[in-house]
Amino acid sequence: MNEMEPASSTNRSDQEWVHALSGKLGRAAQQSAHEDLSKYLFRAAYNYLLKRQVHLAPLAGFASDELTELARDFVQETQERLAHNGYFLLTKYSGTGRFTSWMAQVIYRQAASELRRPYWRRRNWVPNDQEIDPGADEADNPEVAAMLTQVNQVLSDCLQKLSPRYRMALLRCIVEDERAEVLAAELDITANAVYLLVHRGKQNLRKCVVKSGVDSDIFGIF
Repeated sequence: MNEMEPASSTNRSDQEWVHALSGKLGRAAQQSAHEDLSKYLFRAAYNYLLKRQVHLAPLAGFASDELTELARDFVQETQERLAHNGYFLLTKYSGTGRFTSWMAQVIYRQAASELRRPYWRRRNWVPNDQEIDPGADEADNPEVAAMLTQVNQVLSDCLQKLSPRYRMALLRCIVEDERAEVLAAELDITANAVYLLVHRGKQNLRKCVVKSGVDSDIFGIF
């Protein structure tokens, strides 16, 4: 597989990118900027994943179309992050260097963070109840106990809202630490397709958790 060519450049200056994306230049300009940025970020993400295939075993077997799907997921996540909280992320752009290069670094970090997760590296996963279990002194704290009860209920509710395949992929491959190949054989799909199910299941679960008012950083699987 060959790297994709960089996205064609536009006539926008760096500040025009920022103003257009945040909506200061009108709705049409904002939509156009988001579409152009998505194309640019897709190529950046795809090429990054292509390079990581050499070093990351689960990713090594991904075909071009599977890398494409994963790259699109990262683009969607990055665009959602960009728009979050009134485009707060744009305030972190210092103006030093090209805006598009800065956004490429944002999606690189997004992808790298995901690929460092235990599931992608086939390490043993520590169940959530161990990760958020309070110490002996904290266990008697009513506020901590209430928080844990809320977290557990929200997680349970959100898992039930997932599609059966997403829920099965998360529970079997993350909670039960089952290999992707086992579930793939059962569902008559490829192991790579299972990886995508897990990744997208986590995306949907995280969105549900955040929408419910719980900080998703609490959960190590996100």
